[in-house]
Amino acid sequence: MLRRSGAPLEVVEALSTKVMILNLGGRFREGVTLLEEALDICRTAGNRMYEGDMLQMLGVLLSGVPDLPRARDTVVEGVRLHRALGYASACSPWTSSSDSCWPANDRPGRSSAVADERTATAGPPRAR
Repeated sequence: MLRRSGAPLEVVEALSTKVMILNLGGRFREGVTLLEEALDICRTAGNRMYEGDMLQMLGVLLSGVPDLPRARDTVVEGVRLHRALGYASACSPWTSSSDSCWPANDRPGRSSAVADERTATAGPPRAR
């Protein structure tokens, strides 16, 4: 149904968003089915970057099914595809440059004490 409702990459993005929600609910098999559809759309559209993204996401979900050998092979295929496209890291290029694992580092000035303890800005945690 989604496949016919919009431009191919918009459909892929909608499917991958739904997969993320299913993943949070532990509904891995349903997510695998949707990612396989998204992967097919990427390949038909010829979008290799999104194909690599979908392969990596599919690999992660397959580990929850669990189908570990297929999960590993799928992630490796996605990483190889991204590297062949010139991405230096194996991570998905969808990560925004404004996203950070260390949010306290993103702003100038001092962070709160709690943020300092939970990020890399203040060094080791203080004794209480």
